[in-house]
Amino acid sequence: MPTSDDPRNVAAALLPVIPIEIVRKWDRLEGVGTARAEFAYQNPTYAHLLTAGVTLPIFRKEVEWILKQFDEGLPEGAVIDIGAGAGAGVTMAVVALATKPTVIACEPVSGAIAAIAHVADVVGVDINSLEAPVSALASNDLESVGVAVAQSILSYLGFGDERDKDDSKQGYALTSTLSEVGETLVVEHIGWTKNTGSYFSAWGPFIWAMADAGMYPVWETARFVTGENVLTVDTPRFDRSLPQPSKLCLRISRSGDPRRISERLEALLANP
Repeated sequence: MPTSDDPRNVAAALLPVIPIEIVRKWDRLEGVGTARAEFAYQNPTYAHLLTAGVTLPIFRKEVEWILKQFDEGLPEGAVIDIGAGAGAGVTMAVVALATKPTVIACEPVSGAIAAIAHVADVVGVDINSLEAPVSALASNDLESVGVAVAQSILSYLGFGDERDKDDSKQGYALTSTLSEVGETLVVEHIGWTKNTGSYFSAWGPFIWAMADAGMYPVWETARFVTGENVLTVDTPRFDRSLPQPSKLCLRISRSGDPRRISERLEALLANP
C-alpha cells in the first residue's frame, strides 16, 4: 500500500499496479449500490487496493486512530472487524502486526475470504475470516472477542433509515453484536446538508440504540478525519462546493458516559 500523505502520489502508485480493465470497470460502477464491493471481491488480489487503496490517505488516519485506542488501553481478547469490506482485511492485518491479538474479519460479500487471505499472506499475519452478515454471527463467534471494530459500516447498512427494512434489520443486528462484545471502535461518515448547513448522519440512531443496549460514548476519544483522497484527486477544485468528506472516530463502551448524550453528540457533529 502506498505510504504517501499526498493523494496524487497515492493515485500515481496505485494505477500502474491495477490492470486497466479492472480500473475501468471499477469507475463504471461508481454509485451502483453494492456492485463495487462485489466487483472488488471478484478480484481478490486487487480488492484491498480498490477499497482501502482508493480512500488513502484518509484510511490511514482511521487506522492510526484505531491503533491509538489500543495504546490507551482496551480489554484483552480477540478483535473482530464487523464489515471488513472497508479495507479487505487491511485494518485487521495492521492491528495484528501492531498489537498481536487474534483478529477476525467478518464480511458478507462473496469472495471476501479469498481477498482477506491475500492481504494476510502478503503482510504475514493470521486473520480468521467469516463470510457472513452481522445478523448471522452467533454468541460462540464472539466468546473470545474483547473489542469490535465498525469501520464505515453504519451508513452502508442504512442505519436508522426505515425505508429499507432488510438493511434496518442488519443495523440493529450490528448494535446487538457490539453490545455483546461490550467495547467497540467506530469510524463513520458524517453528512452535510448544503441548503441548511446542518449535519445529519447515522450517528444519532446508532448512538441511541447503543445507549438502549447499555453502551455509551467515551467522548475524549472523539476525533474527526478529513481531507482529500484518491477519489477526489481528479475533481476540479471549483467543483468542490461541499466540505471535504469527514468521518467521526469514537469509542463506544459499557464504561462510557451516559449523560447528555444527544446534546453532546449534536454539538460534536456541528463542529467537525
